Amino acid sequence: MPASPQQRHPQRPDPTWQDDCLRYLPLRKGGGYFYDFTRTWCLGYAPEEVQTLYDQVQSVYNQIVSELEAGVNAAHFQSRTCDLFEEQGHPTIRQNPATECGYVHSLGHGVGLNIHEKPWFSRPDDPTNALVPGSVFTVEPGLYYPTRDGRPAGRHLLCHAGR
Repeated sequence: MPASPQQRHPQRPDPTWQDDCLRYLPLRKGGGYFYDFTRTWCLGYAPEEVQTLYDQVQSVYNQIVSELEAGVNAAHFQSRTCDLFEEQGHPTIRQNPATECGYVHSLGHGVGLNIHEKPWFSRPDDPTNALVPGSVFTVEPGLYYPTRDGRPAGRHLLCHAGR
């Protein structure tokens, strides 16, 4: 299935303005390794609707990070993320793989010599897709609404033995 515009990473910094918010998605390679991040800024105070989306995404992020465990297939956490966003009333790609509103992408991916590598959070049928000690990966849940500009929250994490 082709990636929707919200799922694609730009090859260069590409600031996007919507209302009073700026979303910035730089993608860089430094020292042979990739990193990426998405940040959103509001001018002045965030409108209540934007703050609510941010708070909901942050709560999902915190819950998922608290559940991460070495040896578990990364796709388990994608399913959990869908559970949590659906409980909040948002559409997800599990409910409708073609949705372009709500939770429209994978929870995360490995980062290293390639910008997207194992562990893949969107591949439940791959038994080798477990979080393993030493892997570096993103956890970046986000809600995307073309008319409301959702708020991704993401961090790069390093898997240690255990949690």
